[in-house]
Amino acid sequence: MKQKEIAEIIQETFGLQPVFDGERVRWYEDTIKEYEALHSGVGMRFMPQIYILKLSGADAPDFLHRITTNSIKDLAVGQTRKTIFTTDKGRILDSVLLLRQENHLLLFGAMAKKDIVSAWISRYIIMDDVHIEDMTDKLSLLEISGGQLSSFATLLLGAGFSTHQPDTLQKYDNVFEGLSVMFRKSRDGRESVLLLFDHALLADILAHLQAIKVLFDFSFIGYDAAELYRIEQGIPESGELSDDFNPHEVGLIHEVSFTKGCYIGQEVIARLDTYDKVQKSLTGVVMENSVALTTPATVIDEDNKEVGKITSVVKDLKSGYKGLAVIRKAYLSGDKDLFILTDGKKHPVRIHALPFRKLV
Repeated sequence: MKQKEIAEIIQETFGLQPVFDGERVRWYEDTIKEYEALHSGVGMRFMPQIYILKLSGADAPDFLHRITTNSIKDLAVGQTRKTIFTTDKGRILDSVLLLRQENHLLLFGAMAKKDIVSAWISRYIIMDDVHIEDMTDKLSLLEISGGQLSSFATLLLGAGFSTHQPDTLQKYDNVFEGLSVMFRKSRDGRESVLLLFDHALLADILAHLQAIKVLFDFSFIGYDAAELYRIEQGIPESGELSDDFNPHEVGLIHEVSFTKGCYIGQEVIARLDTYDKVQKSLTGVVMENSVALTTPATVIDEDNKEVGKITSVVKDLKSGYKGLAVIRKAYLSGDKDLFILTDGKKHPVRIHALPFRKLV
């Protein structure tokens, strides 16, 4: 289901007036309110920018174990795990979430990478019993997060949520027949709940939300607030998940197993780790208000030497711009002048440690 279709159902159910940029919803009510809900309230975001692939067949778990960075063989039914598709040079194709189910695995990744990942998987299926099915148009994915997540999820899903373990899927047929929920907890403590359901359940789920949302600081989340939150928290996506970079450089090395054995790109990634050869790192950057910037944008020093690239940028709520950049480590201290070149002029770029705003 396309984002515009989903937004129109939300508009009808909740009386909101979302603002669109093409198919993308920039905001539903107010960017500041939505941004604060992600920190201290309840933020709900539909994920039409995520593709869903189903991999079935007897060899599917072993196959994914051999062609992605993390250990998959030990993934139990109902568990989730992040892993990365990398090239033979150790560069990133996509970082995905895997869900192990009884007879198949579901793979969730960035929509812009769907064709690349599908083709990559197909390329390596030779004699393996592995079958791919695109489930993107059959299933909906809805993310809930924010400071009031625990109490909201308990009211939404019932007492069973109190025993729901992180990084697992649990079925909530007592709430809605066919509703599955993944509870996610990141290394830095960010928690989120992912509702996975057939498109046909959408209207019923929204009606249920309408009944309970008044008890919370609740907002549907548009692109502007979600992107600002993502960048401030230093979460790699879109521009960072590129074959310009390896997992070390964008802070995704926790999605790599160094004990599982061979996979595509393993030798390069292991060598970078063993010999401490990682030259760049993901960082925050701040730019002035007058910059007209498109990404990726090259960052230079005062001698016009290239030192990295800005990969994502968003307008701050107050003034100026915030972004993510992959910069040479020698420049991360912030004591050297850095610039981007736009319209023939140098504009200053300031290094800012991640995260921009700590979670409470």
